[in-house]
Amino acid sequence: MRRLATGLRINSAKDDAAGLAISQRMTTQVRGDAQAIRNMNDGVSMLQTAEAALGTLTDSIQRLRELAVQAANDTNSASDRAALQAEADQLIAEIDRVVRQTKFNGRAILDGRPGAGALSDDEAAVVLDLKGGWLAESERLIQTYYGLSGDGVAMDVTIESPGTAGGAAASVSGLTDAQGRMTELVLNIDLADYQAGGATFDRVIAHEMVHAIMGRTMSIAGLPLWFVEGTAELMAGAEDRLAQTIAGSSVAAVSARVEGLLDGDAWVGNSADYSAAYVAVRYLHDAIKTAGGAGIRDVMDYLSSNLGSTLDIALQNLPHGAYGSGTTTLHSDWDTATTGVDFINGFDLSNADVGAIGGADVDGGAVRNAEDVVPDGAFDDSPLQNFVLAFPEGGGITSSERITLQVGANSGNSLEVSMLSASITRLQLDDFSLATDAGHAINIASNALNAVTSAQAELGAVMNRLESTIRSTMTRRENISAARSRIRDADIASESATFTRDQILQQAATSILAQANVAPQAALRLLA
Repeated sequence: MRRLATGLRINSAKDDAAGLAISQRMTTQVRGDAQAIRNMNDGVSMLQTAEAALGTLTDSIQRLRELAVQAANDTNSASDRAALQAEADQLIAEIDRVVRQTKFNGRAILDGRPGAGALSDDEAAVVLDLKGGWLAESERLIQTYYGLSGDGVAMDVTIESPGTAGGAAASVSGLTDAQGRMTELVLNIDLADYQAGGATFDRVIAHEMVHAIMGRTMSIAGLPLWFVEGTAELMAGAEDRLAQTIAGSSVAAVSARVEGLLDGDAWVGNSADYSAAYVAVRYLHDAIKTAGGAGIRDVMDYLSSNLGSTLDIALQNLPHGAYGSGTTTLHSDWDTATTGVDFINGFDLSNADVGAIGGADVDGGAVRNAEDVVPDGAFDDSPLQNFVLAFPEGGGITSSERITLQVGANSGNSLEVSMLSASITRLQLDDFSLATDAGHAINIASNALNAVTSAQAELGAVMNRLESTIRSTMTRRENISAARSRIRDADIASESATFTRDQILQQAATSILAQANVAPQAALRLLA
């Protein structure tokens, strides 16, 4: 009767002591999982709130980029751009408001503190410029003028502050393989020099990319430093540096240093050395062109096609130039008193052209001043075609504090979800100017859009994971509930059959007893 009334096989410990203990543990798991499912649904709701806010940011940034594209057109007057900037300022203010006021249950979910390892605002600006054309255009220029391309190896980008060892504005470092090529490349940038260089720091990047690509295409370890550095300076242009060196010494002193480097003097690495190296490579470029060749590209072609070759061997085997026979060397051809001084005096150090290869001063092309040696380029999250870049993480929208979702019935059954850290500063939108540089504003908007969409993708992945966990937890809960039911619940069919049988037996016994009592009474009535 009790089992049928309660539906339970075990109503007290005496019914099944072991079964009761097992079923209670299962009850703990079932009830814990039920609460965990509610917890995870709360987490999904929080992430959906953040994702909806990011969707609003996406719409605003798309409009900002549209305004930047419009402002870049020179049909707009200054007042037109001012009107466009006014709308952009309102959009940026709305982005800032959404970031600051997006909360869930009182907790800010977009305006958190940057987590450990996140890039600073200044470091994020470096990454933006590298992706905004500096690297891509440098790679294109090197392919155009030197005929060199990387071979798809990995290269890490690092940013150091306050400065790199030796005070270099930037450097490319790595190991050397058996063929003298560089491996495990690292492009390191000094943050302080980047800030000081401003818009012309792209020339430093072009210089270093020459090293990176030469390092992968030829036996760079066996080449003299004056040639390695001089070719990089020729790509970036160094007449402005040369003018400062001459102002501090003289043309004759520079010529003498060129002769010293060609004769094998040790590389010091000061500004005078870089100026002399630039002059030497430019002289070589001019001599080869005068003889009917393509200039320094001929040297690059030989060195990249003949791994292990030295510069002297390359010069002796050029198809054009005074060095093809091997009887006249570059060293002996340079004369401090006449050739060198006359060559340097032939430079126009007062015009806008900085003496980069392909420009007006070196090759009679278009004027390439300090700001347009490396042309403006479009934002690209993977800017190099022939290297696999690894940028430092943490720019744009980053992870901040981590919150823990209890996703199971037991201690340790947790899943960590990161809050997001975003701001108009981290997105570089505080530098969004349509009046001064609309092209740069396009790259800023592209970078911000990339950061927001990446954050949305990350949130979507976490939501999918949570929903998958919810489904698996519900399945587990159902299975454990079924197992618990088999232990604790009564088999109603069996119990009903047993109850009916007992009832029949009881009723039959009562009937027989009643009949047994009737018989003696009937006999007594007959005797009476």
